[in-house]
Amino acid sequence: MLFEKVLVPVDLGIQSGDQVDCVIGMKDYGMRQAVLYFAVNVGDQPTSEEQAMLDALAAKMTNAGIDVKVVAEPGKPSTMILKAAKKEKVTLIAMSSVGKTKRQELVIGSVSLEVVRRTKVPVLVGRFSADRQNEGCKTRKLLDSVLISMDLGPGTKSLMQTFKDIDSVGCKKAVLFHVVQSAKYSVEDDLQFRQVKDTLAKWKDDHKGNSELDTHLHYGTPAYNILEAAREFDSTMIVMGNVGKGLFHSMTLGSVSDEVLRKSPVHVLIVPM
Repeated sequence: MLFEKVLVPVDLGIQSGDQVDCVIGMKDYGMRQAVLYFAVNVGDQPTSEEQAMLDALAAKMTNAGIDVKVVAEPGKPSTMILKAAKKEKVTLIAMSSVGKTKRQELVIGSVSLEVVRRTKVPVLVGRFSADRQNEGCKTRKLLDSVLISMDLGPGTKSLMQTFKDIDSVGCKKAVLFHVVQSAKYSVEDDLQFRQVKDTLAKWKDDHKGNSELDTHLHYGTPAYNILEAAREFDSTMIVMGNVGKGLFHSMTLGSVSDEVLRKSPVHVLIVPM
C-alpha cells in the first residue's frame, strides 16, 4: 500500500510543521508508520535546539496516533534519504518542495530533484506552506481531486497501479490526463486525437474502483498544460512518472517533470518507472 510506511525528511525550517501536519493526514489513507528523518553535515550531530524540534515534531505525530521513528544521521541529504528509504523499507517518501536552514537545504533543483531522479519508491513533493495558508490541510485532503498525467507508454501500468492504491484508500475523484504535444503533432491530426481518446477511454472503462473517474485531453506543451489542468480541475495532487517515453510523446525528468515540480501550486507525486 502506498501510504503504509512513510519516510518524512525534514530540514526543521518553517515548512516542517506544515509538512508533518499533512503527513498526519495520511493516517486516513492507511499509514501505519512514519520515519521522521533529519540529515546533518558530515561529522556533526543535531544541536540541542534541532533535537528539541525533532522531538516536538515526533510528539505531534505520536499524539495523532502514529507510530513514529526518529532518525538523525550525518551525510549528503539526498544520498542519506535514499539509503534510509531502502533501509527502512518505506512505501513512500514525503518531502517538502522548499526548505532552507543553515545546516542543509531541501529545495527543488537540488536535494528533492536528486531524490526523485534516483528513487525506487514514489516521492510526494509537497507544497506544504501553501496548503497551510489556503487551509488546504484543514479543509481539503490530499486525495480529494487527483490529476494523473499519463504519457501512455510502458510506464502507464505503474501509474495506474499507483492510482489503484490511491483509489482503494479513499480518493474522491480523479482525471486521467494526456497532452498531445503541439511540437510533434498538428491540431488537425484527427487520427492522433482518436488514438489518445480511445486509449484513455479504455483505462476508464477498466476502472472498477469507487472514485469518480474522468478523462481529459489537452493540446500544446506538456508542462504548461499539466499545470493548467491542475487549476482547471482544482486538483489537490498531480501524479506523474519520473521517466516516460511513450507512444504519443515523451516526458523526461529534467524537462516536463522538472518544470511541474518547480511550478506546481499543489502536491506532486512522482512514480518511479
